Amino acid sequence: MRTFVFSLSFLFAAAVGCGDPQQGPNPAGSDGGQQDAALNDITSAPETDGGVLDSGPAAKDSPLHLALTIHLEGWGLSNEAQFDQYVKKIREYSDLSHKYGAYFTWEAANLIQPSVDYGDNILLELQSERKDGVGVHADLGGNADKKGLSQAEFQAEMQEQKTAMEQLGVKVRHVSGICSSLDWVDAAAQVGYEGVTGIVEYCLKALDEGNLPAGYEHIATCTGPADCHDTYPSDAKQKLQPWLASTGSDWVTHDPTGKVALLSTNGTLPCLAEIAANPGGSQTKCTWAQDDVDQGIKLLDFAIENRDPKLMNQMIFVWSFGQAIDPVLLEQLLSKIKTDYVDKGLVVWKTMPQLIDTYRQWK
Repeated sequence: MRTFVFSLSFLFAAAVGCGDPQQGPNPAGSDGGQQDAALNDITSAPETDGGVLDSGPAAKDSPLHLALTIHLEGWGLSNEAQFDQYVKKIREYSDLSHKYGAYFTWEAANLIQPSVDYGDNILLELQSERKDGVGVHADLGGNADKKGLSQAEFQAEMQEQKTAMEQLGVKVRHVSGICSSLDWVDAAAQVGYEGVTGIVEYCLKALDEGNLPAGYEHIATCTGPADCHDTYPSDAKQKLQPWLASTGSDWVTHDPTGKVALLSTNGTLPCLAEIAANPGGSQTKCTWAQDDVDQGIKLLDFAIENRDPKLMNQMIFVWSFGQAIDPVLLEQLLSKIKTDYVDKGLVVWKTMPQLIDTYRQWK
């Protein structure tokens, strides 16, 4: 049994008050375009919470801000041996990313109690010692609908997760896994989250009927996130900029007074090739292979070519780590990104807190 000391410290202020820096995916009620993927960005050498802006070689040239968020879910943690194996792999992936100047963002809820039970505060280590990003992957929205939670109960469960992570000493600023027919935007704002990522089609369930974008009529009969798991918006160009929202009833339209920043993602790493081959297929379980690496580079090239120099440009990849992925292929991807993009000033790695700060401070 290991022991550790809680150092309760937390950040992420209340609101993303950045005026009207850029439009969201549906500024005038437009519908999406072709299914594509786009990348987000992570910066190197973040501060304790990953919230200090990077000033690397691309900082003054409208770089693409690239991030990788990892959902820590789907791994058995019923005993200490399973927990030890999991956190060992997490540390190995973190070490690998740092070798190439990348700092991942780890999102979890299932690791909170085991970190206490087994005396290994991996989440605080990732944030404070390794300088990675950390947030909550609530895995809550679809379950809230299934359990028939009220808005108040939904918000209370969201608050409980956030508070529990804060009690580990982790500074919590953003969340994923909260899409619901309930008002997930307002609930996130009330709890104190500044950003939401992992935006999928199921998030559209919260919209007022008249606000549903054209082409998404099937959302009315969608029964859960697994059935409507394509990223939103579908248009790769529209994924390049975050936007602000105030309520779930019209979150697809940028609200300059919104308190919550919404950051669209570009698909899960092991499914990039499958998404390209079968747009609209709600891919969730795929095999990480060379064609996914190749597709990731194609998406990166597309995002760089379509950057808007007047706006902040982002790209976010996702990986659900219940499924371990081949580190050799991951290293190949990280190495190519560093050599061909980061070193040339085209891309800057960022954690999710850094992305939110970049968006807030963009002029």
